[in-house]
Parts: sequence; structure tokens; C-alpha cells
Amino acid sequence: MNSFIHGGIHPFARQRDGYPVALLLDVTKNTNALSMLTLLLLAALAEDVAVTESLPELHQAFADVLPTLEPI
Repeated sequence: MNSFIHGGIHPFARQRDGYPVALLLDVTKNTNALSMLTLLLLAALAEDVAVTESLPELHQAFADVLPTLEPI
């Protein structure tokens, strides 16, 4: 982060070479996962069991734009 924020080599390299497609896909999938976690938190706060129980189905329906689930 320090190199990115304070003008290190990373911003110059990204400007020159562009972003790798794999990095952009991972960032997008992680952003979508954070949105799913936000939905889970809001459903838990609202005590909405229907939304909480439907999250695994939602994850399967949108598996192509979410990171794969790993067992805990």
C-alpha cells in the first residue's frame, strides 16, 4: 500500500503495462463477496431467516462472479 499511495513503482508500472486481467477479475469477485457479506449482516440484523437461508442458493446462482467457497 505504501508504494501505491506514495508514488512508488506500482502506479508507474500499472500505467505503463496496464492491469493483469486475473487481478481485475479477483478484485471484482472480492468486491461482490463483500456485498454478499453485507447482505448477510443486514439479514442477520433484521432477523430475516428467509434471506439468510437463501444465501447458499444465491452463491450458487452467481458462482461465476463470486470467489469459490472454501470449507471452514
